[in-house]
Amino acid sequence: MAALHSVALTRVLASTWTVEGRSSPAQLTKWLNSEFPYDPEIGQYFTFLCGTLDRSTGTLRYACAGHPCPIHVPDGGRPVALGCAGLPFGLFADADFDEAEVEFGLGDRLYLYSDGVTDTMNETHEDFGIAGLMESLKKTRGSTLRAAARSCRATSPSPARCRRPCSGWPAPAGRGPSGPRW
Repeated sequence: MAALHSVALTRVLASTWTVEGRSSPAQLTKWLNSEFPYDPEIGQYFTFLCGTLDRSTGTLRYACAGHPCPIHVPDGGRPVALGCAGLPFGLFADADFDEAEVEFGLGDRLYLYSDGVTDTMNETHEDFGIAGLMESLKKTRGSTLRAAARSCRATSPSPARCRRPCSGWPAPAGRGPSGPRW
């Protein structure tokens, strides 16, 4: 079902992002929330994170609908979980979504990830959690993106110990934490 939501969302975004005057991430998120109502028969909802990056200034404006917070790792600095509030899509048709802004410098990284990464548990039933992810990113902040992803995979529990079904962490090649460099 998640794949179907993703395809539907991609088609809606491709046709309406700016045509309908929804150039603000918060405006777009609010509108999409009304377009994808919760269906109690199916009992599924989904999360969403979107943003716009002004490459000339390094400013990222973003809005969130229940998705895990992105992590900003300043070049040479400590990882920071960005503020990210908002309910998953469809739970409340009239929900408002906040928009946040962050400045990026040359060499900074932005990590986007699924809750499948932070929801894994180790053998003693301790969450990898945001703390485990942040610690892993802190240790690898000067490394390549490939090394950072390997470190997260090495320090997170295996998918067999997810506290809920997950699609597989470590992720297949080409997936997992992403972090374009500016």
